[in-house]
Amino acid sequence: MLIILFIIIPLTGMFLLIRFIINKSKANQPPPVLEKEKNTLIAKVRSKKSKLTQWKPEFVEELSNRLNFNYTKSFTRKFNGTIQSLVGENLIAFRRLDRGQFKLTSRILAISSDFEIFFEQKENEIAINFNDQYIGKIVDNNALVDKTGKQIGTVNRNQNTKDYYFITINDDQLAYVIKNSDRRTFLRNPFYDFQPSSIIERDPFLDNDELSKLTKMVKLYHELDNEEYKWVVSLIIFEIIYYGIDFLQ
Repeated sequence: MLIILFIIIPLTGMFLLIRFIINKSKANQPPPVLEKEKNTLIAKVRSKKSKLTQWKPEFVEELSNRLNFNYTKSFTRKFNGTIQSLVGENLIAFRRLDRGQFKLTSRILAISSDFEIFFEQKENEIAINFNDQYIGKIVDNNALVDKTGKQIGTVNRNQNTKDYYFITINDDQLAYVIKNSDRRTFLRNPFYDFQPSSIIERDPFLDNDELSKLTKMVKLYHELDNEEYKWVVSLIIFEIIYYGIDFLQ
């Protein structure tokens, strides 16, 4: 009898642990879990806001793939940090949470001193809220659909093999965007905090080859109106954060 108990109890415990891990890792979670997670997400990112460089509209073209970050892989995969200019200014603070393996859900909050953008990906759609206002979504990584459900443009990132793509709204080509890639090779700060602005202080071990991979992310073709500005800023920030780390590799 004791032998049976010594076998059954560990097996039962292992089964319950595996079940717990599977449930916590599922892409779909109960609404109370998601609401609590979102509130924590907002609080953590907002706590960094006071240390960001004061945002100016012209900083759109200063956004780069230079990140100061850490990440963890657990039930929920987490990616936290700042988007910097090439001279090390902290322009955007962000936090990204991913769940699931084949049916990925991703939630991102990105803030500057001036705005907040919340992204929520489910299957083939990425919903975008700018300052708590829903502005639309990206469908199939291509179509830009506004809040009324009308397609207003395209972002042909995955429809070409080049290392750049264009943002087009209402048949007007607004911006030229560099594709981002996994930034883990640039990790220099596993505990993540804001760092000195000097590139030399910030990354003393970056060699010339690594420096050559750092780049500004966008070139605007002309001045943007208010709605165009929201879309372009949102799409560039999504590009930097979402493609800045690949948890599934």
